[in-house]
Parts: sequence; C-alpha cells; structure tokens
Amino acid sequence: MNLRLLSLLAVVLLTLSACAGSISDQTKTKFRIGVILPLSGPVAQCGEDGVLGLELALDSLQLRDKVELVYEDDKFIPKESVTAMQKLVSEGYKVIIGTCNSSGSLAIAPIAEANKRLMITPMSGADPLSESGDYIFRMAPKTSVEGVTMARFVKAKGYKRVAFFYMNNDYGKGYLDAFAQEIAGSDVKLVAKIAVDITGTDFRTEVTKLKQASPDIIAAVPVPAQGAILMRQLAEQGVTTQKIIGRPMEYKEVVDAAGPTLEGTYLVTGNYGLNKRFQQEFLASKTQRLSSDQVLGAYDTIYALNYALTQCGNDQPDCLKTALYNIKGVVGSRGEIKIDAKGDVVVQMIVKQFQGGKFVEL
Repeated sequence: MNLRLLSLLAVVLLTLSACAGSISDQTKTKFRIGVILPLSGPVAQCGEDGVLGLELALDSLQLRDKVELVYEDDKFIPKESVTAMQKLVSEGYKVIIGTCNSSGSLAIAPIAEANKRLMITPMSGADPLSESGDYIFRMAPKTSVEGVTMARFVKAKGYKRVAFFYMNNDYGKGYLDAFAQEIAGSDVKLVAKIAVDITGTDFRTEVTKLKQASPDIIAAVPVPAQGAILMRQLAEQGVTTQKIIGRPMEYKEVVDAAGPTLEGTYLVTGNYGLNKRFQQEFLASKTQRLSSDQVLGAYDTIYALNYALTQCGNDQPDCLKTALYNIKGVVGSRGEIKIDAKGDVVVQMIVKQFQGGKFVEL
C-alpha cells in the first residue's frame, strides 16, 4: 500500500469518526435549548419528572458542556405556556421542549410552527398535535391510542356500564372521545361522564354521582394529584367498584398518596421495556421518584435531539426536523426511538394492574 493510499484512508477514517457519537464529539458550540414545564402549581410533579428525565439524558450522553437547558415555568396553564414560548422565540431559541399540558402544547405549537422553531413535547398526548405542523414532534403516546386501548380492555373483560371521570382539558376530552368511539355499537355503555377542573381538590360530590350511576367499572383520567384524592374518597364512601386509570396517575406521588386504595386497579400505559442502560442510570441517580412515562419521554427527547444535532452539526430547525423524521439506530429509555410521518413517537400500549404495592403488567 503506497503512502498516497494510506493518507487517503486516514482522511476517510477521520471523517467517519467525526460522524459518530454525540454532539460532544463534533463541535465546540454550546447549544441552548428552551424548556417549558410546570415547575410549580397543581401539576408540578409532571415538570419534576420532565426535569429528571432531561437531566439524566444529559449525563448519559455527556452533554453538559455542549447543551444548556433553560427552563420556563408555565404552571400547567396554557396562557403561561404561550408567554414562555413567546419569550423563548424572541430570545432566539431555535429548539424548544415542552410542555406537560396538552392544551398548553396545542397553544404554543402554532407559535413554534409560524416561527420555524423545532418543538418537542415529551408528554402531551392530544391528537391534534399530529396536525400542528412539520416542526412539531412528541415523545408521548397519542391520546386516541390510550383511549382505544382502555375501551378494548374494558370490552374484553366483559364490563358493560362505565362511569368516566376525567380532567376537563384537551387531553381528558380526547381520551373520553376515543373511548366513546371505540365502544360505539357495542353493549358497553357510558352511564356517567364527569369532567373536573384541573385545580379541583375535593370530589365527594362527583363520587356520589359515580355511585348513583351504578357502574361496574370506573374509568379515571384526572391530573396526578387529583387521582390520589379520588381514590381515597372513593374508598371513604365505600366504593369497591373495579377501576381503570390512565397514565397520568402512574406517578410516585399518586402511588404513595393513594396507597392500598389502588389495589386491583388497572392502568393503561406504554409498553416500556426499559433498557439496562437507562435502568442503571435511573438507579444511580438515587431519585425517590418512579420512572413514569414523563421521565421516559423527557429522557428520549434528549436522545432524539442529540441524534439530530449530531447529524446537522448545528441547531437549524430545517435540518433538525429532517433528521428527526429519519431517525434510526437511536436507543432511548424504551428501546429504539421511532418517529412516524406526523412527528409522533411510536409506542405500543399495554395494561397493568396494581398488585402488592406496584403496577404489574398483565
């Protein structure tokens, strides 16, 4: 092999090595990413889980010197989400992560799209986000997929009378709509539909209505803090009816506060076969939180962004969105990350049951 060929081979190898790994291998630029989450207010748990997932991923990929996350608190209020997005756009942020609230995400998506800013929500499930534009992505399962999964499970188990308790926002309404459409034409009936404001803290009146409807199963999709209150107040009024809940209640705070009142309750959530790397990192963090899907979605958001930033070598949204639509070979907390043509992560839904102090897959 002559010297010229050796030199050419060396150049090729150097080029290939520059294309591998994370953005920390490729550039001295520090990327600033805006993050909108509820860090205070009634659903601060969602924001705390989001922060945990984001920060775990930064450490996992050794991106502390290459990525700076700048947090804005939207308090789970859509108007605050809009204010935060407008601020981040005006300050020149090209990539924005957020938020927990489906209504908030739907409110800020048009701003991101109009200004050609890449937006990824780690948690919001509302279906209309799929049609919000080419710059909008999400790492959470679609609400319709969750609602359909719940309805099919209820039908398969032979339940006939369902009382539905849900948060009065885009996520809760979308969940109920998907559930209702799936049971249409079957012998399963919705005997009660009870919407509650996300700030509510006492549901004794609603529990009485649930009892009066005489359901054989109660479906509940409230915000996390409300979930624990609901479970306790159902128990206080002697309601032993079977219950099935949505993924917002898969929080450590809900499990701790609800305690044994959750026993036997079904949970619809994502099929998260957590990889060993994530499990080790999560345990090493010594957090007292559970690895909820909010943690996982946030963690995978950073992994997906790292891939896009690596491919592009910059944070230009046009390049980043193309990279995300074509993502491959990226293993996040839940396995390989796959994104469909609408910008939605592909997640299979499963049902678990609370047994002996924890949720167990059926």
